[in-house]
Formats: sequence, structure tokens, C-alpha cells
Amino acid sequence: MKASYTVKLATILCMVLLTIAVLVAWNSPATGYESSIYRATPSLVWGCLIFSIICGSAIIVHQVYRKDEYSKTWVAGFVIIIASNTVILLMHIIRGYAMWGASSDAGTHLGIIQDLTLTGSYSYGKLFEPLTHVLFTQLSQILDISPITLIKLMPVFFSVMYMVFMYFLAKSILRNRQQVLLAILAATALIFARSISMTPNILADLFFPMTLYLLFRSYRPGTWPWRAMFIIMLLLFPVFHEVPTVALVIFLIAIPATNLFIAKLALNKDKLIDGGFRFNMVSLLILFAGIGIWLGPKLVSTAGTISPEEYLFTPEQLAGPLIPSQLPEDASHLTVLSTSISYASYYGYSVAAQFFKLYGGTLAYILLALSAFPVLWGAVRNRMDYRNLLSLYGPMIIIALLIIALLFSAVHFSPMRFLFFLLIICSIFAGFMLHQIIEWASVYRRKWLARTAICAVAVLLIAVFVNSIFTVYPSPYTLAHSYQTTQSEIGGMDWFLHNKDTAIYSSGWNYHPRRYAAFLLTPEERAGRTDFSDEATYNLPFHLGYDKHSLMGQSYEDDTYVVLRELNRRTYVDVYPRMAELRLLPGDFAKMENDPSVNKLYDNSGMDVWYVRAQG
Repeated sequence: MKASYTVKLATILCMVLLTIAVLVAWNSPATGYESSIYRATPSLVWGCLIFSIICGSAIIVHQVYRKDEYSKTWVAGFVIIIASNTVILLMHIIRGYAMWGASSDAGTHLGIIQDLTLTGSYSYGKLFEPLTHVLFTQLSQILDISPITLIKLMPVFFSVMYMVFMYFLAKSILRNRQQVLLAILAATALIFARSISMTPNILADLFFPMTLYLLFRSYRPGTWPWRAMFIIMLLLFPVFHEVPTVALVIFLIAIPATNLFIAKLALNKDKLIDGGFRFNMVSLLILFAGIGIWLGPKLVSTAGTISPEEYLFTPEQLAGPLIPSQLPEDASHLTVLSTSISYASYYGYSVAAQFFKLYGGTLAYILLALSAFPVLWGAVRNRMDYRNLLSLYGPMIIIALLIIALLFSAVHFSPMRFLFFLLIICSIFAGFMLHQIIEWASVYRRKWLARTAICAVAVLLIAVFVNSIFTVYPSPYTLAHSYQTTQSEIGGMDWFLHNKDTAIYSSGWNYHPRRYAAFLLTPEERAGRTDFSDEATYNLPFHLGYDKHSLMGQSYEDDTYVVLRELNRRTYVDVYPRMAELRLLPGDFAKMENDPSVNKLYDNSGMDVWYVRAQG
């Protein structure tokens, strides 16, 4: 009774604190571009969120410690955690960001949705992932909601559903509720930075645990309704995104193969080829059919379309090592990674510190998964039912090997996209192993040892949680610039795309005008124009060329537009100040004001456009 009373008070307190956090953040709106949402948001907000997460985690861990199968106090803990995570993922919306990542994938996907709404046709042949776009178009029309609002809110909605899906997945694999509680706590502790961006890949990833849940439910006898729903998922994933589709193929192959291996080595008398094996093979045939119909033409149409980027400087011009962007087009991801490490180390950045910030929680979960294997193997040898859990080692190993293999390739996407599926698996193993640690400590019947173990588990999970809070948004903490898109930036690009000379190219930094053109121009306005394509867009030289010439125009052989966002002015002040001397100083922008080869065409205090007359 006392514990229940304490949980109720903690829950009420946390909900009050979360309400305060939302109100304070709402009343502190962004007034322009922010290099760090953490610095710009009042500290009270983050303090309330961290305290709530600690309370929610403590409630769940305490429930595990008590082993009360009938108590429902863990529900309060998860309500607090899900509410806290939701506020964190909504923070950029609460604080009034116009968009997130309009200069990247989100801009293109918004344009596709708008085109579908206007014309009813799909005009992006090489970006054929129609499920997300059709779904968003229908939601926009049925609910009468702006597509911009949808692309900001839906990733957060899918992230919340991911937490729910992980609960069902863990419950279908693990043996008791304590293991399930720790597994879902481990899964929710990793708040993914990608969860605030709207791309089909991210949404499909967040939906993946539900598909795995349907797969494991399909292994039980007499479960045709579950198998029917899983087959529907098989038909949907090829039109959702190809990366999770490949992951699904791996799971369908690796799980029955691992089960066969376990049955043989553990001397288990189960049939080597059972209904589950046959169902996986039939599922593979259905999935391959979908891949052939939907992804085959896409793979053929995109083959060989990757073109090299052009730069206005060479490595010989730089006082330092080769920069990653100067590597040849066919350089492997491993070469890019090693070059990036050398480059960062040369300028005094700690690669180890950045690794643990970004992947510390991931590494902890992988180590827990590996340490769980001998425990699980011994349990299976003793005829304990852990076959479903052990079968996850198959896809875990294959995905890990696939990531390593792709590092030696030059594929157009990052091999780290597959890391997400590794984390789904390792979160389940982490729940099992953390519970096992608590059980081992309890065997010795010494309260101090059991309490030490439960505290260690709580500290680990809370540490992962807190680090995730401060890595979910790009900031100087993670040495990454924010993907915030301001209303001034959207207005400036709208003016520029409608008023520029279409025969003249443009240049900038982190600048992709084709992304803005996708949603700011109609299909008719885009037709026949190539001036905003990647081939017609260049990077500016370091220091705007003033370290080599007295006039900016001397760096160019053709007239060009220069587009500068507030992001460009803040990057080497807030994110990479150690590299300002090498790349860009605030004084370089001041030189443009008195440069006779440059004319300012537009300025709205958030973005400015210049016209440079070539004198090179």
C-alpha cells in the first residue's frame, strides 16, 4: 500500500512537471535559427524532463525488484516515460520551428505529397516509395490537415507506436514480465535522433517491431489470423522502403536457420522442419515477389546515377589532411570513415568522446546481448523454452556482418542504417540479461548485493536515457549542425526560386535548392528547369575566397548566385569554432558588404541572396 501510494504521488508530480516543461517551452519560442535547441530552451524544461524519466525508470525497476506479478504500478512508469519521450520529440514543434530538415529529405517528400494532392500523380520515378506519400496525402485530405503539419507530427506518432510495438514484441519472446519490463525500458531509453525526421525509411524502421511481433505470433499453432496480417505486411514493406525490406528478408532466413542449428546442437527432439519453417519459406516467396514487382524497376533505374560532387578547392590548398568530401566518388565507406577520424583528430576533436556520445548505449546493449548467449545456451540444453530468443542471434550476426561488408563498399546509403535492426534485437537481449543479473544477486540472499544490482541496472538505463536526450537533436554536443528550418529561410528560398535567372547556377553551404523546389514550386514551374539540380549547385570556397583573392568574383569563371542562411553564419561560431581559422570567420561575411564584385539582391534577416560577377 505504501509503495502504491508513493507511485501515485510520483506519477502526479511527473505529470505536473511535464506540463510545466511544455508551457515553459511554448512560452520560449524560437526567434530565429538555433545551433542548439538545448541552449536555446530554458534549463527548467530539461530538468523537468530528466527528473520525470528518472522517476518513471525507478518505478519500473522497483517493480522488477519486487517481483509482484499482480501489481500494475509499472504502467504508471511507462506512461511517464512515453509522455517524457513524446515531449522531447515534440520540442522543435512546441518551440515553433517552421520545419525540420526542409533542405534534406523532408523537403522532397513534402513536395511529393503536395504533387499527389494537386495532380493525383506520382512524378518522382527514382524515388518510388509510394506507401508513405499516399498515406500522408489521404490523411491530409480526410483530416483537412496541412501536409507540413503531418510531416512534423507523424514521425513522433510512429516513435510512440514503436515503444508500444516493442512491448508486444518483447512479451511474445521473453518468459516473464520482469524481463519484458526491462527490455521495453531498454528500448525506450534509446531515443533515436532519426525519429524527428520524416522519411519513409525512418517510418518503416519504427514500424518494424510490429512486423516481427506478427512473425513470432505466426509460429504458434492455429494462428492463421496472425499469419494473414503478417502476409499483408510482406506486401506493404517493398513499397514502404527497401532497407527494412532487406532486413525482413534477413529475419525470415536467419530465424529458421538458427532454430535448425539449435535443434541439432542442443540434441532437441523437435522436428527440424516444422510449420514455422514452412511458413517462413512461403513468406520469403511472397516477399521476393513484392520486391521484384516494386523494387526491381527502381534498382534498375537508379543504377549508375551517382555523380561526383564538384568543389572549388583542392586538398593542396588546405593546411591539413585530406577532408572526407574530397575523396573520389567510388571511395568505400570505410575509407570515408577513416579519413573523417584522421581529419577530426588532426584538429583536436576527440573521436572516442564522440563515439561514446553517439553509440555508448548501443555498445552497452551489444555487450549485454553477447554475454547473454552462454546463459541462454545452458538454458536450452536443460530443455528450457528460450528458442525464440536464441533464434534472434541469427539475424543479429548476419546484420552485423552485413554492416561490416557494406563498410567496404561505396553503396549510396550509409551502412549504419542497418544498426537500427541490431538495436531492436539487442534491446530484447538487454532485458533478459539485466534481469539475469538481478536474479544472480538475489540468489545469495544478501539484501545489499541485490540492492546494489538493482541500482546498477537503474543507473545504466538512466545514463542511456539522459545521453539520448542530449543526442536526439543535432547540436555542438554531437558536433552536428541543427536541421532547423526557419520561416525566413522558406520565404527567402520561395523568393529566390521564383525570381532567379534560370540560366545561372547558384552556390552555398549545406544548400540543396532542389529540396525547396520540390514543395515551393508547382510541377509546371519545375518542368524544364535544371538550375536548382545538384549539378547546377556548387559549394562556396573556404573564407568565401577572400584568403586567396581580394574580390569574391575572382574565385568564379561564371556569374553565380550565392545563397547564405543563418546556419552558414553560425556553424563555425557554435559547432566547429576550432576550424574557423581554416574555413570561415565572421569577418569574411563583412567583406562581402564592400566587395564591388558582389551585389546583395535579397535579405530578410534569416537568409540573404547575392549576385557575384565572375572575374576569374
